[in-house]
Amino acid sequence: MAVDELIQAKMYRLEELKKYQAYYGPNTPYPVIVEINDLEAELQRLTKAEKTRATPPCQKS
Repeated sequence: MAVDELIQAKMYRLEELKKYQAYYGPNTPYPVIVEINDLEAELQRLTKAEKTRATPPCQKS
């Protein structure tokens, strides 16, 4: 799975969990909150790595 696809899948999962949290409010199960926090941290790490990833050199015509 490419990095972009991985980031997109994790962002989708995070959105779904945040909808769940919005519905349940303060009664949100603890494992859901932990997963949200983990996904947010991992996405920050991945997007930081995405910015520093080497890009292929430009082709001069």
